[in-house]
Amino acid sequence: MRQLFGVANKLFTIALSFLGAIVAFSCKESIEKVDALSAVDSLSTQTVRKMEMIEAKFGRVYLSVEAPLMENYSLLPDPYRIFPNGIKVETFTPEGERETQITAQVAIHHTNSEQERWEVYNDVVIINHIKKERLETDTLYWDRASKRIYTHAHVKMFSPQGLMQGYGMESDEKAYDVTILRPFDSYGVIVRDTLASPPPSPMSPSIFPHLSIQ
Repeated sequence: MRQLFGVANKLFTIALSFLGAIVAFSCKESIEKVDALSAVDSLSTQTVRKMEMIEAKFGRVYLSVEAPLMENYSLLPDPYRIFPNGIKVETFTPEGERETQITAQVAIHHTNSEQERWEVYNDVVIINHIKKERLETDTLYWDRASKRIYTHAHVKMFSPQGLMQGYGMESDEKAYDVTILRPFDSYGVIVRDTLASPPPSPMSPSIFPHLSIQ
C-alpha cells in the first residue's frame, strides 16, 4: 500500500509540473501576441485629419492633394500612406490653370523612393479640364517614376465627341493621351434619352461633397 501511495504521489507531482509548464507557455504566448499587436499598432507613425498638401516648383504650385484623413505607416518594409475616407488630387499648368483632377473613395500611396506609386479604388473619376474629358473606373494605378496611369478594370470616357468604354486603360499621368486597351465595338455620340437620365458632364460635381469640383 505504501508503495502504491508513493507511485501516486510521483504521478501527481509530474502532473502539476506539466500543468505549470502549459500555463507558463500559454502566458508567454499570450504576452508575445499582445506585444506583436502593440508593435503593429505602433507602426502608424502619423495621422492627419483634413489634410491639404501642395507641391511647388519655382514658386508655382503644380500638384495639390486633399483628404479628410491620412494615416502614415512609415516603419513597414514597404512604407505607405492610406487615405481611407476619400482623396482629391489636382495638377496645374505652368500658368496656374487647373489641368487634371483625380478623385476616389480610397487611396494608398507607397512612399518607397525607388518604387513610388499610387493606388486608388472605388468610384475613381479622372477629369482633364483642358480637354474637357472625364474617365470613370473603380481602380487606378499611378506610377510616378514612369509618369503613367493605368487600369485593367472597366472604363468609361466622356468627351465632347461622345462616349467610349472598354476594359483596361493607359495614359500619361495628366490624362492627355488616353488609350482604352479593349474598347467595346460600339462608339456613339452622346444624345439625350427621354427615358433615362443624361450622362454626367465632364465638369459635373464630384461624388464627394467635401471634395467637390469647383
